[in-house]
Amino acid sequence: MASRQRKRGIVKGDGQYHAVARSLSGGRALCGAGRIQLPLPGEFDPADWAAGAARTEELMRAGAEVIYQAPFAFSGWRGVADFLVRVETPSALGAYSYEAVDTKLARTAALPHHALQLVFYAEGIARVQGAWPTHVHV
Repeated sequence: MASRQRKRGIVKGDGQYHAVARSLSGGRALCGAGRIQLPLPGEFDPADWAAGAARTEELMRAGAEVIYQAPFAFSGWRGVADFLVRVETPSALGAYSYEAVDTKLARTAALPHHALQLVFYAEGIARVQGAWPTHVHV
């Protein structure tokens, strides 16, 4: 029974992520042409957060339009932002910068610890682009 519920949760979660990704990319194809960067199988090893964070930075510097499942690790903390979305606000990266978008499956309003997650992602973004994001989204 627990396995069936877990599978339903995974499917529901995957469906929500794909729906958000489609809306973030303006309904365009999710992959290719720098639109959305999806993790490749084996690309992020949860045992190697530094490598995952380095990949996030690499994608940000490359100017990817949307980055899915972006790991950050610094100051003894680590986490994975659901999405980083490029916005046309100048930063040390160039004519663009990034904002974090976090999705929640809960049917209730965002909770205080969700705000802390977004602050962590915002600091990770700021460390790469040299400026704090103007907005974060949940």
